[in-house]
Amino acid sequence: MKIEEDLVVKTLPQNDYTVTATIPDQSDIIVGQTSYISIIASGVPNKIRNIKNVTIELDRDIVNLVKWKTERSWLSAGNVGYVMIRLTVDNNLNEQQHKEIIYTVNLWADEKGTQAVSNYTPLKFTYNVKKINPKAVIVLNTDNEYIQPPTGDNPVGTGNEYITYSGSLVDNIGGVLKNTQVVVASSLLDQIYSNNADNALVNIGTVPDSGSSSIQIPTTRDNDIDYFVINSDGSGNIKFRVYPKKNISARIDFKTGILGVTSINYAASVYIFSNTNMSDDPFGPLSPNIYNVDQLGKLQKIPGSNAMQVGIAPYVGHQKTDALIFFIKGYEKNDEPIQLKPIYKLENIDSLDGNPFNFTYDQLPLNKLMQLYYLIAPASQDSLYSMTSNFMYVGELSDGDNNGDGGIYTPVEVYSSYSPSPLDLKNTHDNDRMYDNRLVTLDTINQYVKEGSTITKTDPIGLYVVIKIAKNMTEQVKGLPPLNSICTLTINIDSATRQENKSYPSVKLTDNTNYYQVVKIPYCDLTRARGWEDGILAKLSFVYSITYEGATRKSKEWKATIGTANTGYDINDDGCPCNDKSN
Repeated sequence: MKIEEDLVVKTLPQNDYTVTATIPDQSDIIVGQTSYISIIASGVPNKIRNIKNVTIELDRDIVNLVKWKTERSWLSAGNVGYVMIRLTVDNNLNEQQHKEIIYTVNLWADEKGTQAVSNYTPLKFTYNVKKINPKAVIVLNTDNEYIQPPTGDNPVGTGNEYITYSGSLVDNIGGVLKNTQVVVASSLLDQIYSNNADNALVNIGTVPDSGSSSIQIPTTRDNDIDYFVINSDGSGNIKFRVYPKKNISARIDFKTGILGVTSINYAASVYIFSNTNMSDDPFGPLSPNIYNVDQLGKLQKIPGSNAMQVGIAPYVGHQKTDALIFFIKGYEKNDEPIQLKPIYKLENIDSLDGNPFNFTYDQLPLNKLMQLYYLIAPASQDSLYSMTSNFMYVGELSDGDNNGDGGIYTPVEVYSSYSPSPLDLKNTHDNDRMYDNRLVTLDTINQYVKEGSTITKTDPIGLYVVIKIAKNMTEQVKGLPPLNSICTLTINIDSATRQENKSYPSVKLTDNTNYYQVVKIPYCDLTRARGWEDGILAKLSFVYSITYEGATRKSKEWKATIGTANTGYDINDDGCPCNDKSN
């Protein structure tokens, strides 16, 4: 390792030599910790050559509880030199009995350490002993782990393209740890370190004070681990910058820990990739599926929801360590890709099937045609870009809410045909529930009639409608219908291709175990609904009436849009009787 003169604290020497350390006086050190400390000596002109060796001497009361050894021997150049020592605190040290670790730095005029240099007063360093939970994980935080590769040189200090990472250190009683050394490693070799520094994928830099420039942090390799060390500041914070290099793409997973005390655990990642697919191959993984988009590609905000939901199909070779970065891009000449947040890691998802990725609506341009695609960033392989899907976010529906429709009972709950049969609310997935003003599509209703389905029924279910029943008078006051009342459910479809308004057979609400009634809506009652050519969407609604103690009253209306016509084929080609379903 070369001597980094810029890292030396330059002070006027009180004698011929000034000594500093990379873990300064009054720092915190942890019981069990192994630290690497560079002892740096600077001297008046021509004096540094007198130093042949540098050692430390531990105070007598800790000599059996703290060990040290020289990791790199004395090396000097010009008026500065350094030696690196490894200092290890025994796990058996009692921080209540030994609250400080004190050592003295000796400068020697001979390599054996028998003759001290003249005109130097040995300097003492005092470290405060602390304890930390060995299960602690030092998490690294940043506003965004994604950055594009620079198109020009981007050196530490003058480059302006970087990501800043930060974390915090506290001891076992919540106190901040000052100037405590932390190891930051990369999960793979040859990413942050290389025998030829030019071949490393990134550079690591300090986070400077205002008005100063970032300084490169040296990286190293020991026992096939590439890493660097940084100290927390006076407030217990660790900070560093990652500077990507010109035209180099990479994913780097960082691990952090306190050597000898905690495990070295995953802490953060950096993703350095272009936001545009530059490949000549037009094929990639299938385009993402945008939930609740209609046949015209319009995406409406679902009341009560704050996010667009996106699904992707399993792709060849997917690994649980893959990360997915989603982008949208418009079609105008100067439109640049927009990264959607957050970045998703597959290890957090049980499977790709049925697990949507959520992106808040406030990231989407309003009333603008966009294409959506995603980047697959594996831990150790080349990246891959998906094909694109089009959509236009049109904001919230303008129909208003359901609370002013005159009904007194709570509206129904509706579940898609993805729900298991028989429907059991304790085992349903929230993704299967169709909330008010969602779009009901052919995919929503046809899971029992799809080719290869393991469930076959002569009258397949398209939707499940659930009427909740009051368990007590309090719930009845809140709008749930009473037990043993008579319930009649009515469906209404208003579309360009079919009109439907009918009531299903009345049922008595007698379930005093689960307190809900399920009405199965046949697939054929829901197909062939299409919006009008001027873009107006077809409407679907459910309302029920309750007859109890001689009075009949309605529920509030559940409303949605619907598009269930079999586009691209004969609209009647859905297995349902023609004379029953079209105008």
